[in-house]
Amino acid sequence: MPENILIVDDSPSTRQAVSLMLSRNGYTVFSAVDGIDALRKVGEEDVDLVITEINLPNLDGLSLAREIRQGKSRRIPILVFTIENNKEIRERAETIGVCGWLEKPLKPEKLITLVESTLKAA
Repeated sequence: MPENILIVDDSPSTRQAVSLMLSRNGYTVFSAVDGIDALRKVGEEDVDLVITEINLPNLDGLSLAREIRQGKSRRIPILVFTIENNKEIRERAETIGVCGWLEKPLKPEKLITLVESTLKAA
């Protein structure tokens, strides 16, 4: 059974590109436009992995990760992807329990490798 991945980004083109990369590799992909939408989908769908942008409207990616970790879905692995390359933000993400970090622009092979290894470890 394919794993279900939730992509969270406010950019429609980014959601579409990441969804295409993942679906071509056999994953079922859901998408959310912000952290609030993502929390709703985590509660409604069978999600195996969340990949979120950090800079989101309404509820940013790190706050989303914190909410997931404090809720009943706390075991879902979370990856972040962003243009940010700030050591302090990375440390905060690790403290919250984010499993991995991808920098934009995403390289398909790096994305797939990190997704595969994260799902194996989960």
